[in-house]
Parts: sequence; C-alpha cells; structure tokens
Amino acid sequence: MTVEDKPIFMAFCQIPRFNLSACQIAAIERVVDGREETIGPVAMTYADAAAALSFTSANSVKTIEKYVREGKLVKAAPGRVTIESVRALGAGRVKEGVAA
Repeated sequence: MTVEDKPIFMAFCQIPRFNLSACQIAAIERVVDGREETIGPVAMTYADAAAALSFTSANSVKTIEKYVREGKLVKAAPGRVTIESVRALGAGRVKEGVAA
C-alpha cells in the first residue's frame, strides 16, 4: 500500500455498513502505519472455559462440548472455544440470574 492509498483505505473502513468502532479503526490504522498491534489470545480450552463459567462438576468439560454442539459457544479449534463466546455466554448467565 502506498502513502496515497492510506486515506482511501481508511475512509473505506469508516463506512457504517462495516460497523467498525473507533477503536477498531484506530487499530487498523496502526497496522497500516506498520506499528505492531498486539493481539491477545482468541481461544481457550474447554477446561478453561468451564472454569471461566464457574462450572465445577466432574462433567464440566462435557457440558462445554454440549454447548458447542448447541451453538451456545463457538468452536475455534478442536478442544477450544472462542473467548468472546465464553464472555457472551457468561454475560447472559449473569443477566438471567444464573451466576452471581
């Protein structure tokens, strides 16, 4: 990408249809500028997901597998789910009054 292309590309990123937040656009601009953008982990193991959701039974990993099959959690790789889906499920559990 040349310097002349950057304003066009950044304007393209701001199209409302893409629904990018200001933070996301700023992160894209940092990458375009060649600065390093640190990306944290995006997935966790089934056991870690069970712990994050406060599942303490012996079958908690099987519960996570069931949630993946039902679509409540998003599978990232074999034996792993996305952190974002765990956060979303956890937030839903707190709203419903299931978790304290």
